[in-house]
Amino acid sequence: MGELDDIATDPFLSEKAKEFWCSVERRVQEEYGANSLPEYIRSELKNHNITDIASKLNVDYCSFYRFLHQIGIAPIMRIRTHDKRIALEERIKQEYGIPLSEYTYRRYHHDMCNVRDLADEYGVSRQTILNWMRDWGISTRKPSETVFGMLNGVSPRKGKTYEEIYGAKRAKEIKATLSKRKQSKRRSKV
Repeated sequence: MGELDDIATDPFLSEKAKEFWCSVERRVQEEYGANSLPEYIRSELKNHNITDIASKLNVDYCSFYRFLHQIGIAPIMRIRTHDKRIALEERIKQEYGIPLSEYTYRRYHHDMCNVRDLADEYGVSRQTILNWMRDWGISTRKPSETVFGMLNGVSPRKGKTYEEIYGAKRAKEIKATLSKRKQSKRRSKV
């Protein structure tokens, strides 16, 4: 059984799990001629990601990942994200004729999509989108720009009076409230 001897004697694994991984190792030895399952996995990780190997072995991804950690193989998780990025780049290039970075820039700054929308569209996490944007030099919007939105790169409220934004009646109320706040701040300083 080779390197799986430790798994066969692992007190934290159920008998069913031990039998399962031993049967997977036997199948790998027969089908692929590998000496052991860990050896086969290490060789496959050089060219394939965890998801591909798990499906090739006909094993659940989560169980496979847990198994890798139990036998001391710590795969690089970013491979999956990298694979998605490559596939996305190819798809966007075919559909729109522009690179993924430019498409992302247009969707974020011109179409006003937020990071969550892009993450959902691309099938990755929001943090991955932010990492890619940083890699590509795409600036993120300021909080004030995301709250109020932008029209053609200019905040719709910038340079406008309260009357233009809220109307005469509401503008008068806002100015009165601001004036009271300003006066109370002056009194508290004295």
